This record gives sequence, C-alpha cells and structure tokens, in this order.
Amino acid sequence: MAELAHLTAFLRDTQARGCLVVGLPGIGKTALSAQWANALGGHVHILLRRLRGDVTGGALLRELAGALRSAGRPALSEYLQRPPETASDSSVNLLRRDTKDTEWVVVLDDAHLASVEVMHLL
Repeated sequence: MAELAHLTAFLRDTQARGCLVVGLPGIGKTALSAQWANALGGHVHILLRRLRGDVTGGALLRELAGALRSAGRPALSEYLQRPPETASDSSVNLLRRDTKDTEWVVVLDDAHLASVEVMHLL
C-alpha cells in the first residue's frame, strides 16, 4: 500500500517533526494510522489517542508521561505526581528531554476536535 510506504518514509526523514493524515470522513485515515502503528510495533515507541473536545492538556500529558514511563523514562510521570515546587511548569521541558534521542510515533486521531489547551501542548 503506497500510503504506508509514505508514512514509513516519513520516519526515515531526520528533519521531519510531524505528519498530518487528512481526508474526508470515513475514508480510512484512522485505519491507515492504526495499521502503520501496528507495523512499527517493537521498532519505535507508540501512543495512539483519540482526541475529543473534552480531553484536557493535563490528561494528554499524563498519557504521554505513562508512555514514557513504560519506555523507561519516568521523570515526567514522577514530576506530574508531586505538587509543583515553584510556579513554573517544567512538564513540556521534561517531555522534550525524554523523547529526544528515541523514536516516538504519537497518533492523535480527530485532532481537529482538540481543545485549545491541547493544541497549545502540541
């Protein structure tokens, strides 16, 4: 399938930071993304998440933290579990640090429904 080959080529591009799969409703974007993620299993870290308007940035951040913890990088998860020591929020810096030098695929389905808070996190 040509679409899967394009998605796989995206992973090999060292300059690429994001990939957007667009199309009409019901055309198979979710199925394609899930098939691609399944084919990558064991080669990269994967998080699949359907976004809705009621998903908060905090909820998405906790899911990302859980995925990082599963990959042996617990810092963000531990940071989110304890009360903040200062007014500054280090969560995004920890997310960037802990995903650096590892391959991650985060599939966010229905991203057009995401809240403004989630869009700022992304």
